[in-house]
Amino acid sequence: MSLVTLVTAKAHLRVEGDDDDTLVELYLDAAQEVAEQYMGRLTYVDEAAIPVDSNGIAINFAIKAAILLITGH
Repeated sequence: MSLVTLVTAKAHLRVEGDDDDTLVELYLDAAQEVAEQYMGRLTYVDEAAIPVDSNGIAINFAIKAAILLITGH
């Protein structure tokens, strides 16, 4: 599940209606995975969600923007 909402992604992509929701969600999940691979870190909703022995990072505006840009590409 992507940490960027479907509503945000659809606004970014200028997609109206619900016909393409499944496809947009697939793109979002893939984009998040690409961003995580690039950073070499898993992303989490906030600092509290990061496991103790993890190299994870809490999602921030820059990561959200990157996910949206990758999704749109």
